[in-house]
Formats: sequence, C-alpha cells, structure tokens
Amino acid sequence: MNNKKIKNTMIKYTAIKKIGRSIAQSITLLTALSIAPFTSAAMVSLDLDDILGFSQINFSGGVSAQTQQTNIDENGVTFLTFWVMGNGQASADIGSENLSLDWSAYDTFSQSILNHDENPWDFSLSASDGATTVTSNPVEIGEDEEQVLSVDLSSLANLNNIEEIYVTISAELPLPGNDSVSEYELSFQVSEVPLPASSWLFSLSVATLIIVRRGRLSA
Repeated sequence: MNNKKIKNTMIKYTAIKKIGRSIAQSITLLTALSIAPFTSAAMVSLDLDDILGFSQINFSGGVSAQTQQTNIDENGVTFLTFWVMGNGQASADIGSENLSLDWSAYDTFSQSILNHDENPWDFSLSASDGATTVTSNPVEIGEDEEQVLSVDLSSLANLNNIEEIYVTISAELPLPGNDSVSEYELSFQVSEVPLPASSWLFSLSVATLIIVRRGRLSA
C-alpha cells in the first residue's frame, strides 16, 4: 500500500511538474510575442490644413488645365479640375511646393481620394525631397469610389526635408459624355496600416505551439 501511495504521489508530482513547465513555456512564448520587433509601417498623411494649401502646380496635354477648390467638409476638400475642350492624354498635378516637412520618422505616405465624378479618372500620389521624386502606381477610381493611395518613401535620401507633395489626375480625354471635367475629394482621414504578413505569421506560429503543447498535455 505504501509503495502504491508513493507511486501515485510521484505520478501526481510529475503531472504537476509538466503543467508548471508548460505554463512557463507558454508565458515565455507570449512574452517573446509581446516584445517581438514588429515593424508595422510608419505612415504619414495630410491633415485638413495641409490639403487646404493645395493648388494646381503643373499640367500636361494639348490644352491647359485649371483646378480650384469647390467644397470643404468634415471629410476633406473637394477639387474641380477641367480642360477646356480637352482631347487626348492629359494630366494635372495638384499639391504644394516649397515645403520643408520632416518625415524622417515615416516610411509610407498615404492619402485617401474619393472621386465624385460620373466617369473614372486615374490618380497617383507623389512626394519629393528636391533631389528624388517617388510616385505611386496610377489607380483608376470610379464614380463615388474611394481608394487609399500609398507611396514608399524609403528611396528618398532627405526625408527630413520633403519639398513637394502632389496628386496627379489623368485620363484620355474626352471621357464618355464629352466630359473634360473631374470632381474629386482629397480626404485627410485614412485607414490604419495593417501589420505586415510576417507579424501575423509569427503570431499564428506562437498560438499553434501553445495549442499543440496543451493538446499533448491533456492527452
């Protein structure tokens, strides 16, 4: 009887020891997860005052473009760009020059654009440090459609002195309905930038390890 009691006590002690070891390992994994150097994108976007300073700074195409602000509300600033009797490929840059913005803490420039026009237009986003200009890929935005455009700032050498930012609107004119006028809104509110896929993969791996270890313990 004594031997049986001793054996049972040892079994219980071993089980408790395994539980304690499992808990300690789980805590270690969770601690590693909490302090892991996740590198979520450091994003910068313009606020209302920044966008209010926007005006047309350039255009290209067979005829000149004209741009003006038409409305300001809680969502952003609405602009109207038009080409008189526009024909062929045309574009206009709307933004600010002679700036001195310190974006050294950021690696991404993002801005939301809402197209109020009945026709789709192509939009791109650019930033310049005076020596180099980075530009997002053109994105076609349809009627009443909103999209967030993003620019990778990593190739700019002088992030502490951003001199120019602008949005380019372009199309092959005229659009259906003989349209050479675009109305769109630059929003100063953008969505959160998600963690990179590698961070989520790491989280999933840790969770899987914990689940598997608990499964083995209960077995």
